[in-house]
Amino acid sequence: ETNEVPAKQNKSVGDGASFSPKYRRVTLSQFAANHHATGVGGWAKCVAVGVKDVTMRVMSTNATKLRFSKNDHLPLFFLGQRAPPKCSHVGKTTDLSEWLSGQGCDSTLFTAKWIQNHFRWIVWKLAAMECRFPEQLGGRYLTYRHVLSQMKGRYEKELRGAKRPAVRKVLNRDVSAGMPMILCVSQILRFKSKMPKGGDQREGKGSLEIRLELTDGWYALSSILDSSLTLLVEQGKIQAGSKLMICNAQLVGSDDGVDPLDDDYYTDRRTCPVVIIIQ
Repeated sequence: ETNEVPAKQNKSVGDGASFSPKYRRVTLSQFAANHHATGVGGWAKCVAVGVKDVTMRVMSTNATKLRFSKNDHLPLFFLGQRAPPKCSHVGKTTDLSEWLSGQGCDSTLFTAKWIQNHFRWIVWKLAAMECRFPEQLGGRYLTYRHVLSQMKGRYEKELRGAKRPAVRKVLNRDVSAGMPMILCVSQILRFKSKMPKGGDQREGKGSLEIRLELTDGWYALSSILDSSLTLLVEQGKIQAGSKLMICNAQLVGSDDGVDPLDDDYYTDRRTCPVVIIIQ
């Protein structure tokens, strides 16, 4: 997926304006080749160059709760973590749905879950980009208008253009889960196993199962790891934001496949109907 970045000759972006034709489209690799990313621990530097504190706190697990100022379209607060500010804010599913409909998008093609899903991944991606390249993007990349622009782009590509991303094809069982994929770790899931009957309670309360939620930036799936990958997670060598090159994975569950927009599909639950096994 390409990213829209301000052209050097255009500086009128202080108000979080939408990325118009005045901006040039470049791939992430092209952008990274021309600019240096901020290393881990650069919180103070990011804030100093205009990255908002709330942007620094965005994770894949709280991205859907982010709300933006209706005036300048900059990130404002996380829903439920504090009393809403008195100023007007946007970012609800209904706000996004009404905007898409107002842009001529067919409302019968998208659902509330489709909007929530893509809002999550778009917000997380834009926040991560702004934090990694604060000097170039600080305070002007994660904006509500940019989110809307990306949302409409996904509508045009996936729903109107009928081009499904990799994870959705795998979950639909239209392509093999064994094909090579580069997926991002969006969440590390830890589930406690129940003590087997007859087990000695003094030995502990059961084992801890580690799973990963992996995403292609569009949809997510839950993965079961072998002992070697589990050890890398425990050692901190695999963490949220890590990218994994996966090949020969196995999709388990639902012979007919599932859709990530199904009502019972939630990757952060142990009861997720399908998982992939990677080893």
